[in-house]
Amino acid sequence: MLAAALRLVPGTALALLLAVAPAGAAPDALPAPTGEVLLTVGGDIARTNGDGIARFDDAMLATLPQVSFTTSTIWTKDRVITFTGPTLSAILEAVGAEAGTVRARAVNDYVVEFATGEIGSEAPVVARLIDGARFGLRENGPLWVVYPYDAAPEYRSELVYARSIWQLVELTVEAE
Repeated sequence: MLAAALRLVPGTALALLLAVAPAGAAPDALPAPTGEVLLTVGGDIARTNGDGIARFDDAMLATLPQVSFTTSTIWTKDRVITFTGPTLSAILEAVGAEAGTVRARAVNDYVVEFATGEIGSEAPVVARLIDGARFGLRENGPLWVVYPYDAAPEYRSELVYARSIWQLVELTVEAE
């Protein structure tokens, strides 16, 4: 049922992201962002693009495999929305994060934690598009951790709703 609710959006593989690293960059380095930085990932990560952190702009997030699903939310009760973005697991893979804990922080300093073992390969998604368009702070963006809430009962729990952090700006990884 979940596989039917999610669909992989054609995108460029992570290999392309790593292949476009600047000449002379460390083999495990990420390319530098060229646009506005939307997400910073720090902590115990293997791939960075400066000062021990990985910074992602929208173009970099768009090169990761994209997942798209349509769902209602408890915050948009009268509206069904199509969310698109990379999975949280794809972002963690891109930075070479190992097993442990991920702390997600929003622009207003709201913080939630995920054990990496609780992060699936298809959900949650770090949505960068709503109904195919970028969205700003007033619409809970530009990044929103979302789940396919309508796809399965396990996505409609207090814990999942609490982890559905909008206005995401930072992830911090702590290895086990």
